[in-house]
Amino acid sequence: MREEEIKKYKRDFRFYQEIRKNVKLRYSDTVDHKEYEAKMQKLMDNYIAAEDVIRITNPVNIYDRKGFKQELQRLGSPRAKADAIRTRVTKSISEKWDENPAYYKKFSERIEETLNAYKDKRISEREYLERMMEVMDDYRKGKSGIEYPTIIEKNVDAQAFYGVAEDVFKKTNYMTGKEEVIARLSLEIDNIIDKYSKVDWHDNLDVHNRIAQEIDDLLYDFAQDQDLELSFDQIDEIIEKVKKVALRRY
Repeated sequence: MREEEIKKYKRDFRFYQEIRKNVKLRYSDTVDHKEYEAKMQKLMDNYIAAEDVIRITNPVNIYDRKGFKQELQRLGSPRAKADAIRTRVTKSISEKWDENPAYYKKFSERIEETLNAYKDKRISEREYLERMMEVMDDYRKGKSGIEYPTIIEKNVDAQAFYGVAEDVFKKTNYMTGKEEVIARLSLEIDNIIDKYSKVDWHDNLDVHNRIAQEIDDLLYDFAQDQDLELSFDQIDEIIEKVKKVALRRY
């Protein structure tokens, strides 16, 4: 192979390698290249000197402030930086969603509103970046904007169950303004889960059934006390969502 061709391949390799790194950073994208590793290594061994290789690593964690800041500095435009923040926070939300759906839904909605505003040209690239940075900052600090009743302010598990119950109750008009009542219900649900969440309970169907039965009884009594009309479907929805949250949190 002629020297000119070798130089061309080396330039092309570095060019596309840099594009790949930027795409992974901007869109939090990862691809499994294992099936190509042997062929790529052979090309590198034959035509590329060791000092020309740039190692590509997985994107740093969103909570690694210093590392993520360094990643953003590699991107040029405000839009590219905003996209990188958006995709990274969205990925983190997706991974944690079942831990507290109502909590993470707040951040997801803010991201969607900001993205839509940018797409509709209601905000500039700079404003798009500024808003995404605000979302990221609040996400890191755990500031969702949700105000919880005092009795569950320091109980994050009860807060998650509160979000589940409140989301279902929104479909009725009976629980408006009764946040304290829902908070007390979430504490009782928390007590039931804590009672049964022992070692290896995740795969124990008997324990799952006992939890479901106790929550079913709790919701029946709760509906009676509050003169609340809860359908069987709504009760089942609460139970299934509570179990999903509990499986992630306990």
